[in-house]
Amino acid sequence: MSHGEAHVGSNGVPEVQLGVLILKVPRYMREYYPDQFTPIEWRLGLHNPETTSAVEDLKTSIQEAFGLANEATWNDFCDDVVDHNYYVSLLRSYGLDHPPTPFNEVEVKSSLLLDALVLILRLAQPSRDDLGGRPRHIFDPAVWSILDKPLVRLRLRAMPLDIFLVENQMPLALLKKAVKKLIHFPMSASAPVDGPSMEIAILHRMLLTAINLVWPFTGGSEHKQFVEYFRSTYPKETLAVKLGNCAHILDCVYRVLCGPRSISNQAYVEDIVNIQCATNLKAAGIKIKAVDGPLDNLSFQHRCLSVPAITITDMTEALFRNLAVHEDMNLEKSFCEFSSYLHFMKNLISGPEDVKLLIKCDVVVNFLGNEADVCKAWNRLTRGLWFEGQSQSIRQIAEGINQHCKSRISSIHRLKTEFYEKFCSRPWYVISIFAATIVTLGTCIQTYVAVIGSDRMAPHSPPPPS
Repeated sequence: MSHGEAHVGSNGVPEVQLGVLILKVPRYMREYYPDQFTPIEWRLGLHNPETTSAVEDLKTSIQEAFGLANEATWNDFCDDVVDHNYYVSLLRSYGLDHPPTPFNEVEVKSSLLLDALVLILRLAQPSRDDLGGRPRHIFDPAVWSILDKPLVRLRLRAMPLDIFLVENQMPLALLKKAVKKLIHFPMSASAPVDGPSMEIAILHRMLLTAINLVWPFTGGSEHKQFVEYFRSTYPKETLAVKLGNCAHILDCVYRVLCGPRSISNQAYVEDIVNIQCATNLKAAGIKIKAVDGPLDNLSFQHRCLSVPAITITDMTEALFRNLAVHEDMNLEKSFCEFSSYLHFMKNLISGPEDVKLLIKCDVVVNFLGNEADVCKAWNRLTRGLWFEGQSQSIRQIAEGINQHCKSRISSIHRLKTEFYEKFCSRPWYVISIFAATIVTLGTCIQTYVAVIGSDRMAPHSPPPPS
């Protein structure tokens, strides 16, 4: 199924027609690691309507901070953002024909828009160089004062993983509609702002913050390198074109992680080409080096395998599993870049020694534990996932690696590596062989001197005639 096409709205900003369903994770995928698909605290959307009283109280506080505490004002806000036709589309986007029990239309609208306000507050916190200072309407001081409460900050910090769960997604089109309405909401008597440009600026900030929370590829302190990359690759001027047709935030993360080249040039090959592990590739003369993300920077040229450097934390496994499930469930068959990357890395990481080598090459930054933990985590990632094919770009890389491993140069490098490992990497082993050789030579010389070189073994001349 496809994402649906974007069309230009009345404000000149492309709007998204909902086409991708936010589905429940199938049982055969969930049964292995159900906790990786279950929200920890923040339950967003319609698949997980149950929530705790503390979270509900916080949502009410955020509603008050936005100036929407009055019941009539809130109902008008909900009706303006979500009319009946759009409400029906929202239900269909979650794969529902009717509201989840025991909710009705009014309660569904209210629940979704409260979740939207939470996401906007969490993701749209601006820095002065991003939005030129805080805008006067949606970022009213009354809104930001709620962040001064320690309990609010603590609960909002617990959101990162919950935001990126497959079942916990919110349609990006709904977030854009809510932002558009909040921009023009009369929270203060300040001068009006340019609606379309402010909407794009806020959307840009939200996506930048969201992806920065889970950007797995290393680069620079405090992710400055990622911020520069995102601003140059997805500037505000073209954001609506490049990411405007995304279904939700997890879909945006997927596209940015895969990279613009891999997303625009999707090619699918049914059979899968495997490669040898990292230590074997090194023995075959292949140099492994780290490069910056995204995934489309993965390449193999001139016996050098360039792999995006990745930071592995306790959140990486759940994030990658949800991205893989999103790719498998919601995207067209030709979109297999991420699952191909997982399979490629699984080939590279066959054991702890491979992890140790990748850490030495700066390809892996390990915050998970020892090398064995990383190896187990990566092998678990592919459990329950069905690999039907491989992206053409990664297949070409795998074929190039295998072709090199079969070459004569590779055999020579293996012999050199074997000789180095046996003799040069073990100094005491070499010293013992050298000592044994000296003893043997000494024994031979001693035998020669004692037996062959003695007078008794010398030829005797005949006695002189008398």
